[in-house]
Amino acid sequence: MLFNSLTFVVFFTLVLAGYWSLTSWNARKNLLLVASYIFYGAWNPPFALLLFATTALDFVLGAQIAQASSPRTRRGWLIASVAVNLSMLGFFTSRCGISSSSSRFFPSWWPAPLCARRIFSRNVWLRPCPCGIGFTGAFSS
Repeated sequence: MLFNSLTFVVFFTLVLAGYWSLTSWNARKNLLLVASYIFYGAWNPPFALLLFATTALDFVLGAQIAQASSPRTRRGWLIASVAVNLSMLGFFTSRCGISSSSSRFFPSWWPAPLCARRIFSRNVWLRPCPCGIGFTGAFSS
């Protein structure tokens, strides 16, 4: 779903109307959570599953942080949460490519992804990434 499409305008209007029609803060939060899953799932359903998994994991780790009795234990759970989230970000960035070693925006030491080809160069035609997540450049000048 693109931001400049009629589908998004209808979706946004329905979510906004639903949000303002609800009076409970918990109901509003739940509506926005479900709407965000639908929005990301409309583009690529595996991303919605990934978003749900990371949300559930962060919820569990947040509960562990809240129940921890000592600051040292809280810090450990926080470090675990940040490490898991950054590792997922790093995995999907390196696999399906935000950068390449020939990019103008990233230094040469930046890890080259497995399926990216000059995404940030001038005349790039984007095609789906072979691994199914993201896009890669097909032709560039």
